[in-house]
Amino acid sequence: MPVMKKHTLDPRKLMVVIAIALIAISILLVWNTKNNTQLSRNGVETTAVISNLKRDYRRVNEMADIWIDTYIIEYQFTVDTDTILGVSLLRAEELDVYFKDLPELRDKVNIRYDSTNVYHSQLVRRIEL
Repeated sequence: MPVMKKHTLDPRKLMVVIAIALIAISILLVWNTKNNTQLSRNGVETTAVISNLKRDYRRVNEMADIWIDTYIIEYQFTVDTDTILGVSLLRAEELDVYFKDLPELRDKVNIRYDSTNVYHSQLVRRIEL
């Protein structure tokens, strides 16, 4: 009967995986910061209309009894003659930062979009943190 070999983790491979993960996280962080800076610098505020609103309440994973409550808010706004669709994902705890009352379909919301890329937009906070 063959003897089963014990699986060992090569420390060099582990270091390579950790290094790649850190590089990927750093790139995403820099990209996100650049996009937010670009939006702040070139941002144009306007009013949009909520076109779709979906609540997603689900368990984070099957092992833990932790639930997350999020809202997926789709909105439409017009730039020149084009109608642009934007999407924001908010946790339920963040809603009061953006809305006085619970948002509903066809409510008007303030958004900011990048004048150099109108497809890059976000909701404007009602309360600054």
